[in-house]
Amino acid sequence: MYLPVKKRYVKAVMVATSPLKIGSGENDATDSDVLLDAKGEPFVPGTAIAGLMRHYLAEKVFDTPKNQESIEDSKSVEDIVDYWFGYIVKNQDIGQASKVNTFDAPQIIKTHSEARGQWPVSTRDGVKLDSFKTVEANSKYDYQVVNKGTSFNLKLEIDYDDNPPAITDGKEYCLDCLTNDIIAGFQTGDISIGGKTTRGFGRVKLYDIKYQDIDMRSKAGIDSYLKFCWETGNWETYEAKPEGIASSIYENPRIIKFNIPSFLIIRNLASLEKSGYQDKLVDAEMLKADDHTAAQTTTLPVIPGTSWAGLFRHHMYKILMRANYGEKPTEDFLNSVFGYVQGKRKAKSKIEFEESYVSDSNQVNRTRNAVDRFTGGAGDKKLFTTQVSYGGHFELSIKWRKAIPGIDMCLLDSLVTTAIADINEGLAAIGGMTAIGGGILVQEVYNA
Repeated sequence: MYLPVKKRYVKAVMVATSPLKIGSGENDATDSDVLLDAKGEPFVPGTAIAGLMRHYLAEKVFDTPKNQESIEDSKSVEDIVDYWFGYIVKNQDIGQASKVNTFDAPQIIKTHSEARGQWPVSTRDGVKLDSFKTVEANSKYDYQVVNKGTSFNLKLEIDYDDNPPAITDGKEYCLDCLTNDIIAGFQTGDISIGGKTTRGFGRVKLYDIKYQDIDMRSKAGIDSYLKFCWETGNWETYEAKPEGIASSIYENPRIIKFNIPSFLIIRNLASLEKSGYQDKLVDAEMLKADDHTAAQTTTLPVIPGTSWAGLFRHHMYKILMRANYGEKPTEDFLNSVFGYVQGKRKAKSKIEFEESYVSDSNQVNRTRNAVDRFTGGAGDKKLFTTQVSYGGHFELSIKWRKAIPGIDMCLLDSLVTTAIADINEGLAAIGGMTAIGGGILVQEVYNA
């Protein structure tokens, strides 16, 4: 019977710092429903967490520039990843079980009444726009997300032997190395959960991180293992190592603070519930999102990462074309940075935009009437009312990978900087009604 030299148990409270899109593959309520357990509560499956940790470990060891020169070939990376997360050789009876046992992460709910009062799942809408901000035909869809601030129980069980693979100069990639890297991956955002992670979803933070080591070579250790319980035992607080604080994959994020001098509208395309007289006047409302991070749930206007990505991609396209960069080089550059889907071919975005939550804004109904261009009078049955956000402030966070194959990183940095400056000058606006003054932003602080 196989027994490891040591077992390490790790537990933490995993809090969603952005919405999570954890799809179940079902479409009963929306086009993409959230994964729920038997109680009807959202959870993060252990298989998803294990896959993300394995992928992150391979990226951290192999893709980090400081490590590329020290690793002789990719086989060294495979040895490290396979040692900890197991492997299987197809069509052969050869393989090894994972040493990192990952449990499902259920939602943390104190009481049943609290669960009913703060339903953690909401519905978002998406629609594909062309380069002129026009909706493409049959492109609307909706999906469920787990709201920001929802908490989960993260639990890991790690087996350790005396012969872990080496990284450089015979230095072992030991149990502490693995633990620190995994925790750092969650804390820096390098490990993100679910879908739309490059557009502001999937961010989590770990709190109250505890660990417990059991020596399996002694009778006392075996006895502790047999009596182990997640709620009791000699748990110690895990202190992250200094080298695990910064991201190993992404540049430091650009964080820009904006004020809204006029109004903003990001349309919520979901069907409105017509409950009162005031609601009946609203044909489109501002997109809002629930936030459970505070003691009391709040609902704030939100600018999704998809809107930011569309704005920056379109504006960077205009900059490059005006600089005579060329149509084909421009498209290739933007596809490499922002990703693309072309039939069966697709690539993930290398630049990430966080969602922006607008504080201290006022929701006001704005009524307009389409004008007949021939008579100059009001168009027949063309009266419509839109709920918009007046005033307020928010932060925009952007980050991109430290190296993107085939991309001039200095050019990318310059384009992002120029786009931010143009937004501040009113040369680019976010959301709808931009032709009549909507979505104009004024920069407050810029941190390079």
